[in-house]
Amino acid sequence: LDDKLHVGSAKLDFNPSQSDQFSARYSIYWDTQSNPGALPAVVTAVRKHNQQVGGTWTHVYGSRTVQEVRVGWGDIYNGMFR
Repeated sequence: LDDKLHVGSAKLDFNPSQSDQFSARYSIYWDTQSNPGALPAVVTAVRKHNQQVGGTWTHVYGSRTVQEVRVGWGDIYNGMFR
């Protein structure tokens, strides 16, 4: 069994003022597994390629009012081939 796994993530925070905060993140999971079969020409492989992106914005209007907006997106590919 041959397994190639790549995993990573990054996060960025930005505070332009006391009232505003921004945050962004990115994550990746990239995995390819191959399993040679009994015959040399038969190889089964599984690919898992996943990515996620997200962001947050927080705004403080006053001591009693806070607004937070969150967005996110994900892409998932899981496939098997011979």
